[in-house]
Amino acid sequence: MADQISFIKHYNSMNSDNKQKLLGLAAYLYLRFKDTEKYKPYKRKKEIFLIDTVEGYQSFINTVRIEKVLGLDCEWVSFSGKRRPVALLQLATQLGQCALIRLDRMDSFPKSLQDILADKSILKVGVAVKEDGKKLHLDYGLVVKGCVDLRHVLNRVRGIYTCHSKGLQGQAESILGVMLDKSNHIRCGDWEADDLSQEQIEYAANDALVGVDIFMNLVLAKM
Repeated sequence: MADQISFIKHYNSMNSDNKQKLLGLAAYLYLRFKDTEKYKPYKRKKEIFLIDTVEGYQSFINTVRIEKVLGLDCEWVSFSGKRRPVALLQLATQLGQCALIRLDRMDSFPKSLQDILADKSILKVGVAVKEDGKKLHLDYGLVVKGCVDLRHVLNRVRGIYTCHSKGLQGQAESILGVMLDKSNHIRCGDWEADDLSQEQIEYAANDALVGVDIFMNLVLAKM
């Protein structure tokens, strides 16, 4: 634990160079998982938190507060080619917890959520995650820092994985051996509905969880 704390302090003092960040994070992940046989996505319990109030968010915050890597994804509705504000924000940890935060239902956003999103030492990983961050800022004024696009990380481990597509679905299949359900009726469904279907909940959670699982495998592949 002392080694982890010492490294985290060093990591937080690093400059913004992406290569140094990834090398530093690899060391952190090694310290955390060095006593395990292998990081195994989907071998741990999945726990989903569906949140539409500040109070509901508090039941999740103690988990994400200690995490240094979060899978991040967003869902929204489009009408006649025009995008509406982000309806759902997904945040997932490598321990299998995933918060589905219904932003369009919340009157205000907890400061703790804003702090996590704005903390550049907590990496938010996903495909096109920077674009998601821009949408969150445009729609709600939320500042998102520490974004790492999985496509860029994949470029740093050339020769280890061969992906037919650098999108989330292609990476999930090649790196994790997982087939994601990208059915249009779910992906383009009503994310502003009064009640999300179980299909929507699973779809949204899996996208964020797969993102963090891919990142963990890509970084550990460099060890």
